[in-house]
Amino acid sequence: MKYTIFFFLLILAQNHLQATTGFRENCGQIKNQNGQQATAVRFFLQCNGFNVQIRDNGFSYDFIRKHGKETVINRVDFVFENLNPNFSVKKSVPTQPYKKSFVSDNGAIQYEKITFSDFYPGIDLVFKRKGKDLFEYDFEISQYGNIEDITFNISGADIHAVEATEIYLGNTFFQFKEVIPLSFDKQKNPVHVAFDLVGANQVKFKSATHKCEITIDPTPELLYATYTKEDWGIEDVQFLNNMDYITLGYGDPVNIATEGAYQTTLQGTSNVILSRFSSSNVLIWSTYFGAGLTAGFEFVIVEDKIVFCGISNSTDLPTTDAFQPENAGGRDIIISVFSLDGNFEHCTYLGGQLDDSSNSITNLGNGKIAIGGRTNSSDFPVINSNTSFSGNTDAVVAVFDITNYSFLLSTIIGGSQTDFINDVIADNNGGLVFIGATNSASIDVIGEDALPPSLSQIFNGGSFDGLMGTIKSNMSLGFAGYLGSSGSENLRFGGRNSQDKNIIIGAHAGSITPFTADAQFTNLEGSSDGAVLFIFDNNFNIEYCSLLFQPWSFEFGNLVIDESDRIFVISETSSEVNIATGGAFQENLFIYPFSQIPSTDSFIFHLSPQGQKIWGTYFGNYAFQVGTAIDYKDSKLIIAGNTSSDASFPLEYQYSIVTNDAFSQQLTSSGGFIAVFDQLVSVTEPTASQKGLEVFPNPASETIYIIGHDNKGSRYYIYDLSGKVVASQLLNQSSINVASLTSGIYTLAIQSEASFYTIKFIKQ
Repeated sequence: MKYTIFFFLLILAQNHLQATTGFRENCGQIKNQNGQQATAVRFFLQCNGFNVQIRDNGFSYDFIRKHGKETVINRVDFVFENLNPNFSVKKSVPTQPYKKSFVSDNGAIQYEKITFSDFYPGIDLVFKRKGKDLFEYDFEISQYGNIEDITFNISGADIHAVEATEIYLGNTFFQFKEVIPLSFDKQKNPVHVAFDLVGANQVKFKSATHKCEITIDPTPELLYATYTKEDWGIEDVQFLNNMDYITLGYGDPVNIATEGAYQTTLQGTSNVILSRFSSSNVLIWSTYFGAGLTAGFEFVIVEDKIVFCGISNSTDLPTTDAFQPENAGGRDIIISVFSLDGNFEHCTYLGGQLDDSSNSITNLGNGKIAIGGRTNSSDFPVINSNTSFSGNTDAVVAVFDITNYSFLLSTIIGGSQTDFINDVIADNNGGLVFIGATNSASIDVIGEDALPPSLSQIFNGGSFDGLMGTIKSNMSLGFAGYLGSSGSENLRFGGRNSQDKNIIIGAHAGSITPFTADAQFTNLEGSSDGAVLFIFDNNFNIEYCSLLFQPWSFEFGNLVIDESDRIFVISETSSEVNIATGGAFQENLFIYPFSQIPSTDSFIFHLSPQGQKIWGTYFGNYAFQVGTAIDYKDSKLIIAGNTSSDASFPLEYQYSIVTNDAFSQQLTSSGGFIAVFDQLVSVTEPTASQKGLEVFPNPASETIYIIGHDNKGSRYYIYDLSGKVVASQLLNQSSINVASLTSGIYTLAIQSEASFYTIKFIKQ
């Protein structure tokens, strides 16, 4: 539930208190009005005009006002009944530091969130600090919890009125109200939760679906976050079926290999670092791999094998029975295979006499993987292809069968200038789609299939055009073409959903992009570049195209598509607009406190299957946080990336984003991070349409019309994606004016004495 405080003039006239502090744990420094230690208080939050005291059995508001020369404090207590006496407490550190106002608090951490786990059986009580004047507490109810178990008594204020989702309280000196926003069940459908006044000052909650799993906020909850060790960057991460996870990175850290690891010491200037963590975030094994300069970029799990790609200039890699047992010169592509237990199984080089690089690896199924990258070598190995090196830098696609460690294809695609492949997407027929960029005037190879209308046969000008094409299941080239205009385009990463649609994100700078009519953003808002989301149908026609954000740089990132075709994106940005949605895990880009220079933070986007943004959040602090990897499984999201810090900043600004159980809580000058999120809630397809309720048109620009509902005695509420009510009034006609709403996805809730219906609509 979210709670907004309203004051009369007497309250507003009092001296303003510090409004940027976090939750303080009571270590004896918190006193009552008589100067005695307030031993019953577990945590204390200082807000603007009121304080919050959290106790084991509830919490209190202290409303502060001036009466002449005296300061008068009115306390309102919320005391819970029949709670679980054995609940546990979790404390979350802030993403950036709060200011100190208690002398005795010097050096002490102030927390951003306090969780009373299993406060009632199957129910967590979560306290959060939100914004300048907003304090929030949420109930998170699992399938084992019953919302009707929650019971609390209110004392210190009179209950003036109780509506379905609001309680009005106060006395002579102050008034405030408690508000329940839109709630969601485990299937991501809105759930109607209401207050139930069962006594003079006793309140419960009621819901028609009280036995289902309910969460309050449509944003992720951080379960675990850690830094890695010094010089240990993370490039890729993936869940296993048992929710253990594998990480791949590279660097030159020391003492990170576990006992019995395949390679226990660092050899050369940089090694691959391959690790496995348990589902409870405990390091199971970690090994170095390589010599000289050896780096790993991405991996896939194929038939219970870890298969990763990277580069190496070493001549000493273990390559028994390899296709190419020796380095041909410079930096060659490498493909290596390990078991899930960390045992080495295979490695091969692939390259020519100059530098070659792999940028991506993709599981094609049936034991096959595809590599996308680039080559500068005129003698790059070509297998089952009649292509040849065209000059400068050419794009490379290779298909490898791990069942017999053989290449089915190695082909070169490009022209006389610079061509490269950033990612490869598996299709459902044993073939693949490749994406990247090119500034060659023409591509030397012509495929077997006609070029889709969305692509061009020639370079369109500017710095780069997007490069896009297909390799068919028989390993022949389907087509290759340009996507772009007079500016600069670079297709960075993508995936394929269950409807055979290709979801692709690319860099965009100063070009004319074919934004579709339902695009969420089309304006760079002063930035020189941005990121664009494309959705192509199975014939490679552009179905959706929208600007996503304006990054400071856009070199890294990835996306994952879940079983419901929802899209989760990670990358990096220094943009202060169009990133975080209301109620986000981290609502603002971190700003360096002295120089006022924006940092580079990671961000996470959750997009609907149609490409509309559901929620977005920053993830970072005073260090540079570069998100490189993301995966989703069983309602959990894991992200990883690289970080670097500036040790010259004062200690109080070096707050971490890690949790107390982190593998490594120390932020170093260079390293990586891993974070796991839960509570991934989204607004899905209309739940009321089965009952005959419809909204027309949808999407809408000015007015929506309600079809199939008797409006008599009803009230409507419109919620944004943070659960905030943005419009509400009695529904006395069949139309609602939505012209003042900003573009996005909303939920319309219609409540009457006999029913509660919800339906989603899009405001253009």
